[in-house]
Amino acid sequence: MNKIYLFLTSLVFAFSARANLVGTDYQNFNPTYSSLDFVTVHSSEILRPCLCNIGIFFDYAKNTLTYSESYIAAGGGGITDLKGIRAKDSMTSADVLIGFGVSENFDLGLTLPFVVSAKNDDPYGVSYFDKFGLTEFRPSAKYRFFGDQTGGLAAVLSLNIDQIKDNPFAGSKPGPTINIEFVGDTTVGDSTKLGFNIGYRKRNPGDRIVSPSTGEAPPFVPYKDSVIYSVAAAMNVPVIKSDVIFEIKGGTPVSSDVTQDTKRTQQGLEWGVGLRHDFSETLHFHGGLGTKLANAQASPDYRVHVGLNFNFGSPCDQAQVERVEPRYVPETVVAQLPRAVITNVPVGESDKIDLEAVITAVDPVTYAGYKYKLGPTAEIN
Repeated sequence: MNKIYLFLTSLVFAFSARANLVGTDYQNFNPTYSSLDFVTVHSSEILRPCLCNIGIFFDYAKNTLTYSESYIAAGGGGITDLKGIRAKDSMTSADVLIGFGVSENFDLGLTLPFVVSAKNDDPYGVSYFDKFGLTEFRPSAKYRFFGDQTGGLAAVLSLNIDQIKDNPFAGSKPGPTINIEFVGDTTVGDSTKLGFNIGYRKRNPGDRIVSPSTGEAPPFVPYKDSVIYSVAAAMNVPVIKSDVIFEIKGGTPVSSDVTQDTKRTQQGLEWGVGLRHDFSETLHFHGGLGTKLANAQASPDYRVHVGLNFNFGSPCDQAQVERVEPRYVPETVVAQLPRAVITNVPVGESDKIDLEAVITAVDPVTYAGYKYKLGPTAEIN
């Protein structure tokens, strides 16, 4: 698994480490519906059967709108050269996330992105929102075909159903965009998880939008198919009881009829760093910063995000597991972990703190909790 991961990671970095952009073309911040391990990059981990995750993220981005390497504007008695000039704008968006575990290797999700507010201070040819609200529906499904909670391989299928009227990057009456992603991750040591996504966006754009008053087209064309990539790392820092998460995300169009200038403006490339803190086993906080690595549509000068995820429900796989009476269970943890089985238990007193016992459990949550509660003191590993 480690060799597979290292090979694919080197392949991703060979393509400038561009990552998965699976949302509306106005926003490159797209948190995953399950919020397992990373923020916008999928891991192969699956929500436990019958468990539900509900989350909400807010993202503020500065200077995100259209960018051109060749555009000039006429007006005010002269010509204004806008080559390489970014639009002056800001946008606050929100993502409502719903995830549900169906089986041990399959879960479902739905993401609802919203524009909360947007401000445009640029008088030239930029795209902007004149009304706010829901921008798209994004249903998703993930199937893990190899691995467990420490790492594995999976596939993610998602759809973008555009709700933006007169979206110049989708065209008039576009069809849904189909995203297929291959996901892999692995655990390094006891505290670091590495992951990657690589996939393809199949777009179904509508006709190029024209001005109803002049019949002229704006300087934007609907996006075509693109290849998407991602890399991520999450490292647990015990002193702050949190995970530090680093991600690179982007993508590039692959259609042969896209001009070189349009290709550069339609690609995305940015990075972000964040913090995940677990208030409890069911409530998780996210916060972080990000910025562009290249000038492109929706890649901001900087962004700030915060979010909360809440898990609820009773895992339905518990009812399917035959209960086994343990050989030996410390009295202090009987109520917490009744389904663990232990063999090779140390007996009597010893000065050694690095003791060994074989622990088996029906799920990773039970195992992780049990191995730190095995000894009578905090010193025992």
